[in-house]
Amino acid sequence: MQRWPDMPAGALILLGTFLTSMTGSRQSSEVTFSELGTLLSDAKCIASLVCLGCIIVGCVAYMSRRRAELEQAAQARPSNPNIAEVLLPAVVASGCGCIANIALKAVGELLKTKAGFWHVGLWLLLGRFAAIG
Repeated sequence: MQRWPDMPAGALILLGTFLTSMTGSRQSSEVTFSELGTLLSDAKCIASLVCLGCIIVGCVAYMSRRRAELEQAAQARPSNPNIAEVLLPAVVASGCGCIANIALKAVGELLKTKAGFWHVGLWLLLGRFAAIG
């Protein structure tokens, strides 16, 4: 861990976590499998997931096509790498983590409603593919 930028970034993440926990909804609601389907079919959700998917696929494609160049650049500048090149795998990992987190949240909600094995399994499968992305 570095003093800059890791320490301020970590502090901001903790602050954001605290604020969202304190200001989040206090209602206890249960979401069924069909309600999750309704949420996923919303135009905003579809647009967000499509944009996220395109960003992930674009970063992976770019890294695949320019693998040799990226490796040479990393070896040439080990102590001061190009930040855009460093962020490529981070963007892919965070996008996959976002999808996995959504899927695991859905699993938790479905388990609260005692949903069937196949409904929970479908979301677990989605989370698994995103997590190993």
